[in-house]
Amino acid sequence: MLLMRMFYYSLPVFLDEIKWTTPYELLFAILFVIVLLWLTTPFSGAVRKLDHSLMDERYIYNAWLGLKPLWTVFWPYFLFFNFSVYALDTATIAGQLSVSTWDDIYFALIMPTIIWTIAVWRNSDNTQFQVWAVLARFGVVAVYFEYALKLLIRIDYPRLFFNCNEVVLDYAACF
Repeated sequence: MLLMRMFYYSLPVFLDEIKWTTPYELLFAILFVIVLLWLTTPFSGAVRKLDHSLMDERYIYNAWLGLKPLWTVFWPYFLFFNFSVYALDTATIAGQLSVSTWDDIYFALIMPTIIWTIAVWRNSDNTQFQVWAVLARFGVVAVYFEYALKLLIRIDYPRLFFNCNEVVLDYAACF
């Protein structure tokens, strides 16, 4: 599960410390979301002539309009987001980042995530098989679930995640 590094720190805190749900209930919810996405994802199956380039000057514009293949829209930001979240959480748990810096970086990632979400949704019919469209949309939903977990941990359970003993300047953020 190298691709889902975004849940590396937050999911164990959610399942072991917060204990709102069991792993089986979470698995059932994941399967329910996948089935729901399968039923609601329109799929044309038509193969169109699309620009496969990742380094063109109109990449974001074409992705926004739904004129790119799904993989060229989904994978670059998904990998960037996963490794950013993993690096950010690793540095925060090690006490190298303050809580407010952690907040700022997550806040800075929100707008690109929203743009990426719209682009993935618009480009999800630009693939040969419907399963890839469903899995890409599920990846988007997983990113927002990660945001919800981080918000829950930040607001209600900061002492479980942040190294509050090491943070001198931002100690009030741990309450």
